[in-house]
Amino acid sequence: MFFFKENDMNTIKRPQDLRYMKQLQFSLNIVSAWPHKETGDAGSKFVFWWRLYYAFVEGFFWFLGAAYLKNNYGKISFFEFGHTLITHFMNTIACQRLTLPFMKKYRDFIGLFVKQFHLFHYKDKSDYAMKIYLRVYKLSDFFSMYLHILMYIGIVLFNGTPIYKNILSNAYSSNKPENVTFQHSTYFELPIDYKHSLTGYVPLFCFNWYITFICASFFCMFDLLLTVIVLNVYGHLKILVYHLEHFMTPSTNSTSHKQKNVFDIMQFSEEEMKTVTIKLKEVISHQRLITDFIQKMSDIFGPMVCLNLMYQQVSACILLLECSQMDLLALLSYGPLTFFVFQELIQLSVVFELIGATSDDLIDAVYSVPWECMDTKNRKILYTIMIKSQMTTKFKAMGMVDVGVKTMAAILKTIISYFVMLRTVALQN
Repeated sequence: MFFFKENDMNTIKRPQDLRYMKQLQFSLNIVSAWPHKETGDAGSKFVFWWRLYYAFVEGFFWFLGAAYLKNNYGKISFFEFGHTLITHFMNTIACQRLTLPFMKKYRDFIGLFVKQFHLFHYKDKSDYAMKIYLRVYKLSDFFSMYLHILMYIGIVLFNGTPIYKNILSNAYSSNKPENVTFQHSTYFELPIDYKHSLTGYVPLFCFNWYITFICASFFCMFDLLLTVIVLNVYGHLKILVYHLEHFMTPSTNSTSHKQKNVFDIMQFSEEEMKTVTIKLKEVISHQRLITDFIQKMSDIFGPMVCLNLMYQQVSACILLLECSQMDLLALLSYGPLTFFVFQELIQLSVVFELIGATSDDLIDAVYSVPWECMDTKNRKILYTIMIKSQMTTKFKAMGMVDVGVKTMAAILKTIISYFVMLRTVALQN
């Protein structure tokens, strides 16, 4: 009962009315990353200024985080430095992602997705299209709930663990030990003493909850947005493959060709040839829509995915190193974040792999079309479809890296290798 029912479709008038689209739009609105004008929604007049505000906050504290790393290099423990490095990398990713809403091509692309490309606009083309639409809906709805829950749990654990550490060290006590320091979820180079003074601790403690929420929103919600888009691309490819595999065949009463023996091939009639031409042109139009959409998606989200892969490769090594301390506090602090980094890598890689695998099915589906029953004109049209299907439709990060399970496996191997090396260095120190 929790997922979408077919009888609910009467209340759905546009893609934004779908539950997971409402959740996605609401969460992106919080960080002013949803393009209202391009999607036909009413938005705040001050959305541009809110985007500038988030850019200023993230950018300003990025420099403060970098200054803290520079000024405390060699002065703090190896593990504390690694913690600060992770949070700084996360802030770097957030800074890159917050630039997307400023880009017109990003806003136009989301408008194209909502108004034209979403499977909601294609669900009535056939019974199979409706089946795929419902499948994609359930997957998108699951990922929406999963990432929202994961985000809020991560925020609570990430900021709650330092509180637990401070309680154990009696940092909140009126008679606290002289050498005890306040623990924080993130550290910055600030003119106030937030490690020993309660008056300095409270402002940074409150701000850390706020900056963590912003950062987590840019992380999880853009991952959700990209996942939803890729699932819709997968749905379009599945529909295209199905329609090619179940392409019309000559009727048994066709008179365009009289079979003289069992080796003769039944041909389409003249009227059927006209229908074949129309169907082939529809396939070309659908195929062009998909390839153009994937190309635009690669241009817009390619840098984000490429930087994200680099972040996952580096941060996962450090997080495994932090968890290798194997004490309860370390596992509470870094366990959820480690899980999030690995699940993000696996999630996006598997989802993108769906495009590549379905594209391979498209090549076979084109060969299953009864070309031998067509005339020369339609065979030429089918040949055009065949040539285009040979071209890769995989998502490429920065036009170079294929995003899929092979890339994921290579990154995981690199992560383990670097972790072993860093673990050795940490033990020597």
